[in-house]
Amino acid sequence: MSKKIMAVLMVLAIVLTLIMSVPVSAETSIDGKIFFNADFTTGEVKDLTGNYEYSEDISGCDPIKFDTDAQLNKQVLVIDEENMGSVVFHNKADFSFLGYDLSEGLTFEAYFKISTDPEVEKRNINIAGVGYGYFGFSEYNDFSLNPPDYMSCFMVGDGDSEANFNMGIAADTTKLYPHNEWVHVVGTSSATETKMYVNGQPWGSTYTRTQGKIGERYNSKSADIYIADSIYGSMWGDVHFEGSLAFIRIYRACATDADVTALYEAAKSGEGPAQGPTAAPGEATPTPAPSAPTEEPSKPTEAPSKPTDAPAAPTATPAPTTVPNNNTNTFDIGLVALGGMLCSTLPVIRRKRK
Repeated sequence: MSKKIMAVLMVLAIVLTLIMSVPVSAETSIDGKIFFNADFTTGEVKDLTGNYEYSEDISGCDPIKFDTDAQLNKQVLVIDEENMGSVVFHNKADFSFLGYDLSEGLTFEAYFKISTDPEVEKRNINIAGVGYGYFGFSEYNDFSLNPPDYMSCFMVGDGDSEANFNMGIAADTTKLYPHNEWVHVVGTSSATETKMYVNGQPWGSTYTRTQGKIGERYNSKSADIYIADSIYGSMWGDVHFEGSLAFIRIYRACATDADVTALYEAAKSGEGPAQGPTAAPGEATPTPAPSAPTEEPSKPTEAPSKPTDAPAAPTATPAPTTVPNNNTNTFDIGLVALGGMLCSTLPVIRRKRK
Protein backbone atom coordinates (compact mmCIF):
# COMPACT_ATOMS: atom_id res chain seq x y z
CA MET A 1 0.00 0.00 0.00
CA SER A 2 2.78 2.41 0.89
CA LYS A 3 4.45 1.82 -2.48
CA LYS A 4 1.19 2.60 -4.28
CA ILE A 5 0.74 5.81 -2.30
CA MET A 6 4.32 6.84 -3.05
CA ALA A 7 3.81 6.16 -6.78
CA VAL A 8 0.64 8.28 -6.84
CA LEU A 9 2.39 11.11 -5.02
CA MET A 10 5.28 10.99 -7.50
CA VAL A 11 2.90 11.25 -10.44
CA LEU A 12 1.09 14.19 -8.84
CA ALA A 13 4.41 15.90 -8.18
CA ILE A 14 5.42 15.47 -11.84
CA VAL A 15 2.10 16.84 -13.09
CA LEU A 16 2.22 19.84 -10.75
CA THR A 17 5.79 20.58 -11.80
CA LEU A 18 4.80 20.53 -15.47
CA ILE A 19 1.80 22.76 -14.84
CA MET A 20 3.83 25.30 -12.88
CA SER A 21 6.50 25.37 -15.59
CA VAL A 22 3.97 26.45 -18.24
CA PRO A 23 3.28 30.20 -18.05
CA VAL A 24 -0.38 31.14 -17.96
CA SER A 25 -1.39 33.94 -20.29
CA ALA A 26 -2.82 37.18 -18.96
CA GLU A 27 -5.50 38.99 -20.91
CA THR A 28 -4.60 42.47 -22.07
CA SER A 29 -6.86 45.50 -22.04
CA ILE A 30 -6.77 45.74 -25.85
CA ASP A 31 -7.74 42.14 -26.68
CA GLY A 32 -10.57 42.11 -29.22
CA LYS A 33 -10.49 45.92 -29.55
CA ILE A 34 -8.59 46.28 -32.84
CA PHE A 35 -10.41 48.62 -35.22
CA PHE A 36 -7.89 49.05 -38.07
CA ASN A 37 -5.05 46.76 -39.13
CA ALA A 38 -3.06 47.51 -42.28
CA ASP A 39 -0.46 44.74 -42.16
CA PHE A 40 1.80 45.41 -45.14
CA THR A 41 3.82 42.24 -44.49
CA THR A 42 0.96 40.44 -46.25
CA GLY A 43 2.05 42.16 -49.48
CA GLU A 44 -1.28 44.00 -49.73
CA VAL A 45 -2.66 47.44 -48.98
CA LYS A 46 -5.69 46.25 -47.06
CA ASP A 47 -7.36 46.71 -43.69
CA LEU A 48 -7.69 43.22 -42.26
CA THR A 49 -10.56 44.23 -39.96
CA GLY A 50 -12.79 45.16 -42.89
CA ASN A 51 -13.69 48.53 -41.35
CA TYR A 52 -11.64 50.50 -43.89
CA GLU A 53 -10.77 50.15 -47.56
CA TYR A 54 -7.78 51.39 -49.52
CA SER A 55 -8.75 54.44 -51.55
CA GLU A 56 -6.77 54.39 -54.78
CA ASP A 57 -8.52 57.52 -56.10
CA ILE A 58 -7.44 59.66 -53.13
CA SER A 59 -4.01 58.15 -52.50
CA GLY A 60 -1.01 59.89 -54.00
CA CYS A 61 1.45 56.99 -53.68
CA ASP A 62 1.92 55.64 -57.20
CA PRO A 63 2.84 52.90 -57.74
CA ILE A 64 2.28 50.90 -54.58
CA LYS A 65 5.69 49.40 -53.92
CA PHE A 66 6.66 46.39 -51.78
CA ASP A 67 10.07 44.97 -51.05
CA THR A 68 11.47 42.27 -48.78
CA ASP A 69 13.26 43.91 -45.89
CA ALA A 70 16.59 42.23 -45.10
CA GLN A 71 16.21 42.68 -41.34
CA LEU A 72 12.58 41.62 -40.96
CA ASN A 73 12.72 39.07 -43.80
CA LYS A 74 9.19 40.16 -44.65
CA GLN A 75 7.40 42.23 -47.26
CA VAL A 76 7.10 45.92 -46.31
CA LEU A 77 5.55 48.94 -47.95
CA VAL A 78 8.28 51.17 -49.38
CA ILE A 79 7.84 54.87 -50.07
CA ASP A 80 10.73 56.65 -51.76
CA GLU A 81 11.41 59.23 -54.47
CA GLU A 82 9.80 57.01 -57.12
CA ASN A 83 6.36 56.76 -55.49
CA MET A 84 6.36 59.45 -52.83
CA GLY A 85 2.87 60.32 -51.67
CA SER A 86 -0.01 59.39 -49.42
CA VAL A 87 -1.65 56.03 -48.80
CA VAL A 88 -5.26 56.65 -47.81
CA PHE A 89 -7.85 54.35 -46.26
CA HIS A 90 -11.53 55.29 -46.24
CA ASN A 91 -13.87 54.18 -43.46
CA LYS A 92 -16.67 52.26 -45.13
CA ALA A 93 -19.17 53.05 -42.39
CA ASP A 94 -18.41 56.80 -42.69
CA PHE A 95 -17.33 56.69 -39.07
CA SER A 96 -15.32 59.64 -37.82
CA PHE A 97 -13.25 59.78 -34.65
CA LEU A 98 -14.45 63.37 -34.27
CA GLY A 99 -16.13 63.55 -30.87
CA TYR A 100 -14.86 60.09 -29.90
CA ASP A 101 -15.15 59.60 -26.14
CA LEU A 102 -11.62 58.84 -24.95
CA SER A 103 -12.92 57.24 -21.77
CA GLU A 104 -13.34 54.24 -24.11
CA GLY A 105 -9.61 54.46 -24.76
CA LEU A 106 -7.45 54.82 -27.87
CA THR A 107 -4.21 53.12 -28.96
CA PHE A 108 -2.33 53.85 -32.19
CA GLU A 109 0.50 51.48 -33.14
CA ALA A 110 3.04 51.66 -35.98
CA TYR A 111 6.21 49.83 -37.03
CA PHE A 112 8.28 51.86 -39.48
CA LYS A 113 11.74 52.85 -40.65
CA ILE A 114 12.51 56.44 -41.69
CA SER A 115 15.16 56.37 -44.40
CA THR A 116 16.07 60.07 -44.54
CA ASP A 117 19.05 61.74 -42.89
CA PRO A 118 17.88 63.24 -39.57
CA GLU A 119 20.10 66.26 -40.27
CA VAL A 120 18.12 67.07 -43.42
CA GLU A 121 15.37 69.55 -42.65
CA LYS A 122 11.87 68.08 -42.69
CA ARG A 123 9.56 70.55 -41.08
CA ASN A 124 6.49 68.37 -40.73
CA ILE A 125 6.46 64.66 -41.54
CA ASN A 126 3.16 62.88 -41.00
CA ILE A 127 3.96 59.18 -40.55
CA ALA A 128 0.34 58.16 -40.05
CA GLY A 129 -2.75 60.02 -38.95
CA VAL A 130 -6.53 59.94 -38.80
CA GLY A 131 -8.65 62.75 -40.17
CA TYR A 132 -7.28 66.27 -40.26
CA GLY A 133 -5.59 66.30 -36.90
CA TYR A 134 -7.71 63.86 -34.92
CA PHE A 135 -4.63 61.84 -33.94
CA GLY A 136 -1.39 60.59 -35.44
CA PHE A 137 2.41 60.25 -35.35
CA SER A 138 4.64 62.95 -36.75
CA GLU A 139 8.06 64.51 -36.38
CA TYR A 140 9.37 68.01 -37.00
CA ASN A 141 12.75 69.64 -37.38
CA ASP A 142 13.63 73.23 -38.19
CA PHE A 143 17.23 74.31 -38.71
CA SER A 144 16.35 77.98 -39.10
CA LEU A 145 16.42 78.29 -35.31
CA ASN A 146 19.49 78.31 -33.10
CA PRO A 147 19.60 75.77 -31.64
CA PRO A 148 17.53 73.75 -34.18
CA ASP A 149 14.01 72.78 -33.19
CA TYR A 150 13.29 69.05 -32.96
CA MET A 151 10.16 67.15 -32.04
CA SER A 152 8.78 63.60 -32.34
CA CYS A 153 5.21 63.25 -31.14
CA PHE A 154 1.86 61.53 -30.86
CA MET A 155 -0.86 64.14 -31.13
CA VAL A 156 -4.53 63.84 -30.27
CA GLY A 157 -6.92 66.67 -31.04
CA ASP A 158 -8.18 68.14 -27.80
CA GLY A 159 -11.45 69.94 -28.47
CA ASP A 160 -13.66 71.80 -26.02
CA SER A 161 -17.44 72.12 -25.97
CA GLU A 162 -17.27 75.08 -28.35
CA ALA A 163 -15.14 73.11 -30.85
CA ASN A 164 -12.04 75.16 -30.04
CA PHE A 165 -9.12 72.93 -30.98
CA ASN A 166 -5.60 72.51 -29.64
CA MET A 167 -3.04 69.78 -30.07
CA GLY A 168 -2.91 67.31 -27.17
CA ILE A 169 0.70 66.30 -27.76
CA ALA A 170 2.75 63.62 -26.03
CA ALA A 171 6.18 64.51 -27.35
CA ASP A 172 9.93 64.58 -27.03
CA THR A 173 11.00 68.09 -27.97
CA THR A 174 14.73 67.30 -27.85
CA LYS A 175 15.07 64.57 -30.50
CA LEU A 176 13.53 62.84 -33.47
CA TYR A 177 12.54 59.21 -33.80
CA PRO A 178 15.51 56.95 -34.57
CA HIS A 179 16.24 57.01 -38.31
CA ASN A 180 17.45 54.24 -40.64
CA GLU A 181 16.31 51.51 -38.26
CA TRP A 182 13.02 49.82 -37.45
CA VAL A 183 11.10 51.66 -34.74
CA HIS A 184 8.01 50.47 -32.90
CA VAL A 185 5.86 53.39 -31.76
CA VAL A 186 2.67 53.29 -29.68
CA GLY A 187 0.49 56.24 -28.74
CA THR A 188 -2.23 55.89 -26.12
CA SER A 189 -4.93 58.19 -24.86
CA SER A 190 -7.48 57.96 -22.09
CA ALA A 191 -9.93 60.60 -20.97
CA THR A 192 -7.16 62.14 -18.84
CA GLU A 193 -3.75 61.42 -20.46
CA THR A 194 -1.96 61.04 -23.79
CA LYS A 195 1.29 59.04 -23.83
CA MET A 196 3.82 57.77 -26.34
CA TYR A 197 6.20 54.81 -26.28
CA VAL A 198 9.15 53.99 -28.54
CA ASN A 199 10.42 50.42 -28.66
CA GLY A 200 8.37 49.53 -25.61
CA GLN A 201 9.66 52.41 -23.44
CA PRO A 202 7.97 55.71 -22.46
CA TRP A 203 9.04 58.50 -24.80
CA GLY A 204 8.90 62.19 -24.02
CA SER A 205 6.26 63.98 -22.03
CA THR A 206 2.80 62.89 -20.94
CA TYR A 207 0.00 65.25 -21.91
CA THR A 208 -2.71 65.77 -19.29
CA ARG A 209 -5.97 66.15 -21.17
CA THR A 210 -8.36 69.03 -20.53
CA GLN A 211 -11.15 67.41 -22.55
CA GLY A 212 -12.25 63.80 -22.76
CA LYS A 213 -13.29 63.85 -26.41
CA ILE A 214 -11.40 64.20 -29.69
CA GLY A 215 -11.87 67.57 -31.33
CA GLU A 216 -11.68 68.69 -34.96
CA ARG A 217 -9.44 71.00 -36.93
CA TYR A 218 -10.11 72.94 -40.14
CA ASN A 219 -13.83 72.17 -39.65
CA SER A 220 -13.25 68.78 -41.24
CA LYS A 221 -15.13 65.62 -40.36
CA SER A 222 -12.84 63.41 -42.44
CA ALA A 223 -12.85 59.77 -41.38
CA ASP A 224 -9.91 58.82 -43.60
CA ILE A 225 -6.57 57.43 -42.45
CA TYR A 226 -3.55 59.11 -44.07
CA ILE A 227 -0.20 57.33 -44.17
CA ALA A 228 3.16 58.78 -45.25
CA ASP A 229 2.00 62.23 -46.33
CA SER A 230 1.82 65.50 -44.46
CA ILE A 231 -1.76 66.59 -43.96
CA TYR A 232 -0.53 69.97 -42.75
CA GLY A 233 2.40 70.64 -45.07
CA SER A 234 4.70 73.47 -44.11
CA MET A 235 5.41 76.99 -45.25
CA TRP A 236 6.90 75.47 -48.44
CA GLY A 237 4.28 72.81 -49.13
CA ASP A 238 3.92 69.14 -48.26
CA VAL A 239 6.73 67.27 -46.55
CA HIS A 240 6.65 63.58 -47.26
CA PHE A 241 7.62 60.53 -45.27
CA GLU A 242 10.34 58.45 -46.92
CA GLY A 243 11.00 54.96 -45.66
CA SER A 244 9.28 51.62 -45.02
CA LEU A 245 6.22 50.55 -43.06
CA ALA A 246 5.43 47.07 -41.72
CA PHE A 247 2.02 47.83 -40.20
CA ILE A 248 -0.33 50.49 -38.83
CA ARG A 249 -2.98 49.55 -36.23
CA ILE A 250 -5.69 51.28 -34.21
CA TYR A 251 -7.34 49.87 -31.09
CA ARG A 252 -10.41 51.30 -29.41
CA ALA A 253 -8.93 50.79 -25.95
CA CYS A 254 -6.11 52.41 -23.99
CA ALA A 255 -3.10 50.08 -23.74
CA THR A 256 -1.33 49.78 -20.40
CA ASP A 257 2.44 49.76 -19.96
CA ALA A 258 2.33 45.95 -19.91
CA ASP A 259 0.25 45.91 -23.10
CA VAL A 260 2.78 48.14 -24.86
CA THR A 261 5.61 45.81 -23.86
CA ALA A 262 3.65 42.87 -25.27
CA LEU A 263 2.98 44.76 -28.52
CA TYR A 264 6.69 45.54 -28.90
CA GLU A 265 7.74 41.94 -28.30
CA ALA A 266 5.09 40.74 -30.78
CA ALA A 267 6.32 43.20 -33.40
CA LYS A 268 9.91 42.01 -33.00
CA SER A 269 8.86 38.38 -33.31
CA GLY A 270 6.71 39.07 -36.36
CA GLU A 271 3.45 38.10 -34.68
CA GLY A 272 0.28 40.09 -35.14
CA PRO A 273 -2.88 40.43 -33.07
CA ALA A 274 -5.56 37.76 -33.23
CA GLN A 275 -7.93 38.99 -35.92
CA GLY A 276 -11.65 38.60 -35.74
CA PRO A 277 -14.81 40.48 -36.64
CA THR A 278 -15.07 43.95 -35.16
CA ALA A 279 -18.15 45.81 -34.11
CA ALA A 280 -19.76 48.58 -36.06
CA PRO A 281 -18.64 52.05 -34.94
CA GLY A 282 -20.15 53.01 -31.62
CA GLU A 283 -20.77 49.44 -30.52
CA ALA A 284 -18.68 47.31 -28.20
CA THR A 285 -16.16 45.18 -30.04
CA PRO A 286 -16.66 41.45 -29.40
CA THR A 287 -13.78 39.25 -28.38
CA PRO A 288 -12.85 37.21 -31.46
CA ALA A 289 -13.29 33.46 -31.38
CA PRO A 290 -10.11 31.40 -31.82
CA SER A 291 -9.33 30.95 -35.48
CA ALA A 292 -7.57 28.17 -37.30
CA PRO A 293 -4.03 28.93 -38.47
CA THR A 294 -3.72 29.98 -42.08
CA GLU A 295 -0.85 29.63 -44.48
CA GLU A 296 1.75 32.37 -44.95
CA PRO A 297 0.35 34.93 -47.41
CA SER A 298 1.92 34.71 -50.83
CA LYS A 299 3.52 37.68 -52.56
CA PRO A 300 1.12 39.54 -54.85
CA THR A 301 1.71 39.27 -58.59
CA GLU A 302 -0.40 42.27 -59.47
CA ALA A 303 -1.03 45.71 -57.97
CA PRO A 304 -4.00 45.89 -55.57
CA SER A 305 -7.27 46.30 -57.41
CA LYS A 306 -9.61 49.22 -56.90
CA PRO A 307 -11.92 48.83 -53.92
CA THR A 308 -15.51 47.84 -54.54
CA ASP A 309 -18.61 49.19 -52.86
CA ALA A 310 -19.24 45.88 -51.13
CA PRO A 311 -17.60 45.73 -47.71
CA ALA A 312 -14.85 43.17 -47.40
CA ALA A 313 -15.43 40.41 -44.88
CA PRO A 314 -13.17 40.48 -41.82
CA THR A 315 -10.05 38.43 -42.40
CA ALA A 316 -8.81 36.04 -39.76
CA THR A 317 -5.15 35.61 -38.99
CA PRO A 318 -3.66 33.05 -36.66
CA ALA A 319 -3.20 33.94 -33.03
CA PRO A 320 0.43 34.00 -31.87
CA THR A 321 1.72 30.71 -30.58
CA THR A 322 4.82 32.03 -28.84
CA VAL A 323 6.14 35.47 -28.00
CA PRO A 324 9.80 35.80 -27.00
CA ASN A 325 10.47 37.01 -23.46
CA ASN A 326 6.78 37.36 -22.79
CA ASN A 327 4.57 35.28 -20.49
CA THR A 328 1.84 34.57 -23.06
CA ASN A 329 1.76 30.80 -23.49
CA THR A 330 -1.63 29.28 -22.70
CA PHE A 331 -2.24 26.46 -20.22
CA ASP A 332 -1.79 23.11 -21.95
CA ILE A 333 -4.72 20.92 -21.11
CA GLY A 334 -2.75 18.01 -22.50
CA LEU A 335 -0.73 18.02 -19.27
CA VAL A 336 -3.82 17.08 -17.33
CA ALA A 337 -4.48 14.26 -19.79
CA LEU A 338 -0.86 13.19 -19.39
CA GLY A 339 -1.26 13.09 -15.62
CA GLY A 340 -4.43 11.04 -15.93
CA MET A 341 -2.72 8.65 -18.31
CA LEU A 342 0.21 8.19 -15.92
CA CYS A 343 -2.14 7.56 -13.01
CA SER A 344 -4.09 4.97 -15.03
CA THR A 345 -0.91 3.04 -15.78
CA LEU A 346 0.03 2.63 -12.10
CA PRO A 347 -2.12 -0.51 -11.52
CA VAL A 348 -0.63 -2.05 -14.65
CA ILE A 349 2.88 -1.31 -13.45
CA ARG A 350 2.08 -2.71 -10.04
CA ARG A 351 0.60 -5.91 -11.51
CA LYS A 352 3.70 -6.46 -13.64
CA ARG A 353 5.87 -6.26 -10.56
CA LYS A 354 4.00 -9.09 -8.81
